[in-house]
Amino acid sequence: MAGDEGRGGVDEVAIAVSLSFRNMLKRRGAKIMSGRHRRPHIAAKHTSPSATPGTTESKIVSAEIEVDKANENEDQNRLLNLLVEGPPITSADLKSLILSVDNLDIVAKVFILEGTPYVFSKSPMKYMIFREQVAEKFEVGYQDVCIVGSAKLGYSPSPQKYGKAFAEQSDVDVVIISDKLFDQGSLKLFQHLNSVGPGITFDDDRKKPTNVEAGDWKQIKESVRNYVYQNFNPALLPDHSSMKFDIFQKIRSTSPLFMALEPAVFVSKIRCRIFRNWKAAEDYYANTLRQLKNKLRGDEVDFDPDLEEIGSAEGAAPSTVAAS
Repeated sequence: MAGDEGRGGVDEVAIAVSLSFRNMLKRRGAKIMSGRHRRPHIAAKHTSPSATPGTTESKIVSAEIEVDKANENEDQNRLLNLLVEGPPITSADLKSLILSVDNLDIVAKVFILEGTPYVFSKSPMKYMIFREQVAEKFEVGYQDVCIVGSAKLGYSPSPQKYGKAFAEQSDVDVVIISDKLFDQGSLKLFQHLNSVGPGITFDDDRKKPTNVEAGDWKQIKESVRNYVYQNFNPALLPDHSSMKFDIFQKIRSTSPLFMALEPAVFVSKIRCRIFRNWKAAEDYYANTLRQLKNKLRGDEVDFDPDLEEIGSAEGAAPSTVAAS
């Protein structure tokens, strides 16, 4: 099966994190928290010129340093335990982890791509059935199917709406790993995009601005970015595409499983994104966490658009671009 060659299951990831990551930290004294997040006032207390050795003041400073070190170690141990134990994780704990850990690839693997999703938390065997159903329809291994997003965590990991709880009107986002579907879908999509907008020789004056529909421009840019990051979004295919219809029909056919849950889950819609391989999926969601980290720090972020925004710009004012 395709999944046998893709990646290991939950147990293998837990073992990898627990053995290699934890042992590395213990043996080498490495820190989970990045150096830039350590408390700066600790070092200042060490070098305080007013604290004469042996005085009451120096003892107070030393005691404060020990308390700070103990608190810092406690924070680091708590974050390490979150990684080793894996999901579920609260939005507050995930926020702390994202702000403190440099290697967000591990966080993406453990909390975004692995484990039983929130929507199946009371019926984990039905999640296995869901994966088997999707795998059979798309001719992949069940290991090559997983649920991500708010349906996975119980709240949105999106930088635009982080922490928003999964609700009845929320969507279920499904990841499918298939190099075959990625290649087929990408080809169909670029065949369609080849007919969108003006042709290559639309004007002799290459510096003269040319009007392109905003929806077309957004679709082209999103398609190119997805291809660079080795994933394919079937929602970008034109409505008359038989491949788009087939993919959506297959993914929608799993909705009775959600209705059969106790309590029943009424999902707004089930969407999917197809990745060439697991490494591409891990990189994509690690990048999402990096965007979230920058947003939480107050940095300006160029967000990836949500799937439901694709195609919603029909009738929008044209964008003006110039040939390069």
